[in-house]
Amino acid sequence: MHLFRLNDELSHQCLLNETELADNFRVISVGFIGSFVASLSVIQNAIIFYIFSTSRKLRRQNYANPLLLATFDTIVSICYILSASVQVIGYHYQMESVVTVWATYVRIAYCLHHFALTVSNFILVVASVERFLANGAHYFEVCKLMA
Repeated sequence: MHLFRLNDELSHQCLLNETELADNFRVISVGFIGSFVASLSVIQNAIIFYIFSTSRKLRRQNYANPLLLATFDTIVSICYILSASVQVIGYHYQMESVVTVWATYVRIAYCLHHFALTVSNFILVVASVERFLANGAHYFEVCKLMA
């Protein structure tokens, strides 16, 4: 059974315009390199989460921003692997079962991916504003003393 057999002439003409080199480049860049980088991100964010959640010294201080950022960045990386890499590799190697499973969960993974991206960006903005306010008053006092 051919899952990817083309049935109409228009699809066949579109397929002729695609190059094998572009498809292979996409598989290598998105499928393998992207998965490797996302896997490193999951591992490193898990280490950061572990350090910030188990250290007694760090728990006493207010380090909610890095902890939340590591959590949501882990979700972003996992969703990237589930949505982009699995799709590219499944279609390239014509794995029907992988593509079928991917089609069932892609909407949830895509929604979760964008939610986690939005929360991560919001956390970065909050952390930047918090650092600005924490250092801002002292900076203005130093400028007044120097003037």
